[in-house]
Amino acid sequence: LESAAVAVDLSVSSDGLRARTIRAVDKGSGAVVAVDAWVGYYPSSDGDVAKTCGDAPQCRKGQASGAYIFRPACAEGPAAAPCPPQRLGAPDGAALVRVSLGSVCDEAVLSFAPWANLTVSACHAGGTGGTGGTRGTGGLSAGSAAGNGGDASAAGDGGDAGSAGDGGDAGGAGDGAGHFGVRWSIGPIPIDPAGVGMEVVVRYDTDLATRGTWRTDSNGRELLERRRNWRPTWPLNVTDPVSGNYYPVTTLAVIRDEAAAAAA
Repeated sequence: LESAAVAVDLSVSSDGLRARTIRAVDKGSGAVVAVDAWVGYYPSSDGDVAKTCGDAPQCRKGQASGAYIFRPACAEGPAAAPCPPQRLGAPDGAALVRVSLGSVCDEAVLSFAPWANLTVSACHAGGTGGTGGTRGTGGLSAGSAAGNGGDASAAGDGGDAGSAGDGGDAGGAGDGAGHFGVRWSIGPIPIDPAGVGMEVVVRYDTDLATRGTWRTDSNGRELLERRRNWRPTWPLNVTDPVSGNYYPVTTLAVIRDEAAAAAA
């Protein structure tokens, strides 16, 4: 997929039925960023934290995941390590639904489940693409937050960018100036027979050395620096290593290669 300014490479299976994004190339600067965009999920917490956290007051026994409460069923507490989301679909890629090469946009639709799709697009000037995976100079901006290796909406080792959502589609303008778009469409989210829900995220694995740092907008205004397991005005007692590193994003989240920026 490509425009005059950017190319997005897909790895397609030999039978042509499965695909995944593997890299983005800025044609102007020649910069190449490895990026794998995919949909995953965390099982939702039901509030029974005896196994995941214990009986300490900070374990918030009985607080289940739900509306405005993002609480995966992961280990919690000061010694807990973050758990990764589970990838939907096959490890080698999503079902390749459609590839369209047009005069306005090149576009590929990837289906990770019957209810979870990503549309990857590279548009020429004046075309319409998506938000949540915009290639920029020295970095990647996405529709949520970011972490080591690059992550939006979640800051996790190896990187993941995510929008946790219960359905919908995010779109935006792709002006062809070194951008590509990723639109997500999620829902209705299935509930398993045991009644366990899903915390759905869109994750971007990249090779950017972010050093656990990213930036998110403040209600569409200034960009605020974020760091994994850190707060700017008080010492953070880390008890939720996953949900504590997700941030609400109105407009923009940015990750960049902090190592390269520091050396420049």
